[in-house]
Amino acid sequence: MRSIVSTTLRSLFIATTVLSAAVATAPIALAANQLDENVSFHIQAQSLENALFEFSKQSDCQILFSSESLLDKQAPAISGKMQIKQALSLLLSGTELGFRLVGNRTISVGVGVGADASTDMSAGNGKIRLAQAEATQSTAQRPSEAPDRGIEEVVVTGSNIRMNAAADMGALPVQVISAQKFQQTAGESIADLLRSQPIVSGFNTTPANDEYNGGNTSINLRGIGDQYTLVLVNGRRFGGEDVPDIGAIPTEAIESVEILKNGASAIFGSDAVAGVVNIKLKNNIRGLEFVSSYGNTTDHDASFRRAGMLFGTELSGLRLSGSLSWQDRNGIERQDREISASRDFRRFGGIDRRSRTALIPSRIRLPNNTFRSIDVSRFGPGQSSLNPADFVTPSVDQGWSGNEIGTFPPYQRLSGHWLAEYDIVDQRLTVFSEGYYDRRDQRFKYVAPQIIVDVPAANVYNPFGQDVSVYYQFGGNELAPLYSDYDTRNLQGSFGVRGDLGEYRYEVAYTRYRKTVDSKNYNDVVYESAQAAVERPGADALNVFGYWANSGAQLAGLTAVSGLHVGNEVTTLEGKVSGPLFRLPTGSVDFAAGAAHRKVDYSYVPDETWRTVETYWSGLNTEIKHGEREIDSVYAELRVPLLSPSSTGPINALELGGAVRYEEYSDFGNATVGQVNTRLAMFDESLILRASFAEAFKAPSVDNLTAPQLTSQLNGLVDPFFGGVAPIYVVEGGNPGLKPEQADTYNFGVVYSLRSAGLTLKADYWRIDLTDLIDFPSVQSVLFGTSPNGSLTRDPITNVATVDSRIDNGGDRRVRGIDIGTSYTVRTDHAGQFAFDLNATRILEFKTILGSVVDDHLTGTSLGVVPKWRSVLGAYWNKAGWETAFFLHYSEGV
Repeated sequence: MRSIVSTTLRSLFIATTVLSAAVATAPIALAANQLDENVSFHIQAQSLENALFEFSKQSDCQILFSSESLLDKQAPAISGKMQIKQALSLLLSGTELGFRLVGNRTISVGVGVGADASTDMSAGNGKIRLAQAEATQSTAQRPSEAPDRGIEEVVVTGSNIRMNAAADMGALPVQVISAQKFQQTAGESIADLLRSQPIVSGFNTTPANDEYNGGNTSINLRGIGDQYTLVLVNGRRFGGEDVPDIGAIPTEAIESVEILKNGASAIFGSDAVAGVVNIKLKNNIRGLEFVSSYGNTTDHDASFRRAGMLFGTELSGLRLSGSLSWQDRNGIERQDREISASRDFRRFGGIDRRSRTALIPSRIRLPNNTFRSIDVSRFGPGQSSLNPADFVTPSVDQGWSGNEIGTFPPYQRLSGHWLAEYDIVDQRLTVFSEGYYDRRDQRFKYVAPQIIVDVPAANVYNPFGQDVSVYYQFGGNELAPLYSDYDTRNLQGSFGVRGDLGEYRYEVAYTRYRKTVDSKNYNDVVYESAQAAVERPGADALNVFGYWANSGAQLAGLTAVSGLHVGNEVTTLEGKVSGPLFRLPTGSVDFAAGAAHRKVDYSYVPDETWRTVETYWSGLNTEIKHGEREIDSVYAELRVPLLSPSSTGPINALELGGAVRYEEYSDFGNATVGQVNTRLAMFDESLILRASFAEAFKAPSVDNLTAPQLTSQLNGLVDPFFGGVAPIYVVEGGNPGLKPEQADTYNFGVVYSLRSAGLTLKADYWRIDLTDLIDFPSVQSVLFGTSPNGSLTRDPITNVATVDSRIDNGGDRRVRGIDIGTSYTVRTDHAGQFAFDLNATRILEFKTILGSVVDDHLTGTSLGVVPKWRSVLGAYWNKAGWETAFFLHYSEGV
């Protein structure tokens, strides 16, 4: 099969190259009569600029105009089936603007421009793009991106076939968050806004809780795990082996975010199980614009500063847009807030979650298995005692609050993006490049160093005269707290060609992504050095019995600095083509097809200290890991109209869509998935019924397959063979026999639009059935025989158990629920425009089945907080350049 895939890839690229080379001699079709086509238009009264964008989408025509010529102009509402040129005349009525044809389905709008329906039309790409329409028009452009197209403006994500339907009018459920809505929130990043959406729940990593990876920011659609959400940037796969860090996308660069609430592996490949988040970057910036913001808490201890710029120009066929952004934020430490200063939550009506193991300053274990600690009610920091009577049974009141000192780490970041296009042959051959860069420097602070040592009776500070084991927590007056510095860099760039050949669109692109995380741990105590220190003779021995009473000489040489480099590189070569396949009496059968080759490289390189010196925080990791894989894929998509758009009666349109994708991996096997969807439009498309079924999959990572295997002994587990606690040998590590996780996703929805009143109502029932979960088996569950994965063997003589706890497939997860939404817009003559929207998700079932054990996540938190209800109500107002917004977030059933 690999040879078939490779041949298909080569054939597609060769064919695309030949088509591109032939562009210069391809004839331009005469298509003036296309503006006589009858199209169903439904455009509400709004600004003329936004109305033209809506008109462009519904007519599938490109509109060229100067933004300045449209300032303060309004368009009337139009509804019904009419000719394209008729609809445009109605929108422009009452203005001095006219229009004429300048290309294939391309219309120029401007002052003094007359209608000329006989003008020949050259090939256009169907995109919406601001441009200077006529030489007689003003050349001034506002220094900003393309204007916001309204709260409901959307280009459907989830298909490679061009669609005229808006977000909630298509066969697939798509939610769009515009740049305007993002600006109306108080969020500092797009992740702040996404995490507030009802579709997002469960664990989402943030810079505040991802202290092990440099502060990633992830999005977890449906709460089933952030590894099951595929992230795209401008429709291209973002990230590599790890969960994508959407915080790397420059905030100023974001035009909109589109969320496909459905599995889509047949379109996009692995990871698209719960849905797809497509982040679109701004590409129509003209001039220069500066942005800045400042924020702080009411305690004035977490200031946030941001400064950025947007820039763009268009010159002789070259279009260039870009951004540059700088951010700086102070951190918050746990002692800065009452709620995080202690893990004893009884004062808030909760429970005491303080540690009973890590006590201040020490937990001394005597040979008779009793515990002592210096009496902190009589001794303070810097004091010590040699009298055993001064050591009492430790109290949990001495418990430490947790591992982290910082609850929100400080960081600095520099990021930017670029988009460049150059038309070699009109719209038929365009060279493009796009990408982004992000560098983040972040510091995580932890507790002061800790250590466990065996102290001999000869230690001069040992008051008990016998060998003891001590857990010691160093004080701030002894050693500085542990901290880690992270230097995280993301860079992705694409280069390619694309264009339209008549009715067909093609693209060939090469993309390279690189992420590196370089971290260093400071003030980490070396176990070997600490053990040697307590065995020193005389006063220079380490004193782990006092209350933080060690001198500099006693502490000398205890700590080390260790470093780790993690790298991930992905290179992708992809080609695709779309357009009409053939025509039926009901309309055009459209298709899209493509092929891609992707190579992934992964590296995990600890420095010599990390590999050879065992420390409290870093531990001991002797392995340098490298892994790579190659993925070949082919895919095809089809959309078939079953009823003609001109059919009379209550039914306006009925269409059927489908897709299939095959992916072959060099390291574990292959996966084939498909999907099908249907859409029924009724009553002048005011009522839409839709349904879809999609297969999805999540491929095992390179690390899952290649991680080294380690065998260790665990104590404290119950072995039912012996009827109690017994030592267990455990095998851990990667598993080259892993299979991909599989999922079936379903969606059934209805959308009703009352356009004359600006009202839209929608509801979707959805379900995800995920099987063959990849996870580490629970050793205790394997011993009890309740685990769906892992295995157990026993020594034939001693019957001591060995549990194979390598990562493995096993278990199912079932989630289902309902999405509800509504939007309403009203425009007044004097008070401006008001808009309201409500989005809500009701989880009906959320369960993980692991063998005979069923975990109901609606009654627990093993996957994070999964509320039964989540909703967001938004209210918006704008008038004459002023705007404001109000959001109400509600969660219930936790």
